[in-house]
Amino acid sequence: FLKLISHEIRTPLNGIVGSAYFLSDTIDDPELADFLEMLKESVDRLDNFSKTALEITEMQTMGRDMEKPRFHLSSVIKEATGSYLDKLEDKGLKTVAQLDYHGDIEGIEDYTFRAIQEVFNNAIKYSRNNTDIIIKTFVEKDKVKLSIIDNGEVIPAEKIEEITKPFGLAKDHYDKDIGLGLAYVKTFLDIHKASLEIESNTEATAITLVFNTLKN
Repeated sequence: FLKLISHEIRTPLNGIVGSAYFLSDTIDDPELADFLEMLKESVDRLDNFSKTALEITEMQTMGRDMEKPRFHLSSVIKEATGSYLDKLEDKGLKTVAQLDYHGDIEGIEDYTFRAIQEVFNNAIKYSRNNTDIIIKTFVEKDKVKLSIIDNGEVIPAEKIEEITKPFGLAKDHYDKDIGLGLAYVKTFLDIHKASLEIESNTEATAITLVFNTLKN
């Protein structure tokens, strides 16, 4: 069923996305160009939504039974956060890496990559201009922790529990675009028997992914 839905949604979407980007390179009329830009933004949003929704469903239905091999966490962090240079530059943001855990974790690497991207992209989106985003890994109480810390808006305490629900109450803060980003992260953590910690105050907002350490 997932494969069928994926095909029926992804195939026409790919055609729309490709056509929109092709047209944008061939039209010189400024008014038409503005309409095409709106079209591109809309199809990109729908494209991202469909990918996220399908992957959440895939994780919920099959994720616990998927093989979870060992992989190097720091390498995935660097790759996942390395594709946002333009967005960082636009807001004058700097990334400060404090990767003190140099070992492996067990999991599905592709989902880990996407979960880190979701948290990091949100940190960029809601950071104040010309501030730092801190990425930390460390071991605490036999857990491997990955924290992404920004200096953006404060998440009200009463909304923190809602933030990881699809289209939760906090969507206007951390899930402004599609309402599924942190729901994706929470689903990813659930199938890895991992957890999420969120702390937010006037000084910083920290979202932390908490993994089990590997036994030798």
